Amino acid sequence: MMKVIPFVREGLGNSSYLIQVGEKEAALINPDRSVDRYLKAAEERGWQIMSIFETHLHADFVSGAREVAHRTDAKLYAPAQAQLCFPHRTAPLWLTAPKACAPPPPYPFWSGQATGTC
Repeated sequence: MMKVIPFVREGLGNSSYLIQVGEKEAALINPDRSVDRYLKAAEERGWQIMSIFETHLHADFVSGAREVAHRTDAKLYAPAQAQLCFPHRTAPLWLTAPKACAPPPPYPFWSGQATGTC
């Protein structure tokens, strides 16, 4: 059974999610800069954060994705359209914005190539 742990930041209007994706693995979606709470939640459950997904650019708060990636060695994914200037892997649009897209094409998200050199 997959477990989803929501983290709602009322003042920012942001929600982040820690999602169990394997027996002991997790993915983190849109983390804000309060990264210790995600790391603590994963540790309490015996999960290792393996992937971090930024679904869109955040103009209203500082993302914690890079810090979590640094502290956990997780792979960071972001849409190619974001044109980020730090190491990350590109993720297909259907994965980073599932509400706006048709069902996913038949390729895995991990096929993204390392990018982000500006």
